[in-house]
Amino acid sequence: MTEVPDGMILSGLFLGGMVIALILIGGLILAWLTKLKAKRLPFWTVYFILTAISFAVFHSQLYSPTLKIVVPENYTGQVSLI
Repeated sequence: MTEVPDGMILSGLFLGGMVIALILIGGLILAWLTKLKAKRLPFWTVYFILTAISFAVFHSQLYSPTLKIVVPENYTGQVSLI
C-alpha cells in the first residue's frame, strides 16, 4: 500500500487507505444490491467474493509496471529488456 502514487498534497499511504475504504464500503453496497437479485446466496459470501475481485483488480493495476524502451532514432540492431 506504500507504493500507491501520491498526489500533490496527500501521501500515497493515505490515498491507498482511501481506496481500500472505498473498496470495502462499495463492496457492502454492491453486495446488498446483488442480494436483492440473488436471494439464495448468503450476503457475506457475495460481499467477500466482490471484495476479493476488487482487491485483485486494485493489486494488479498497482503492481503491474508500464515498461518503456527508448531507442535512438537511427539505431539498428537488437534491443533487449533485462
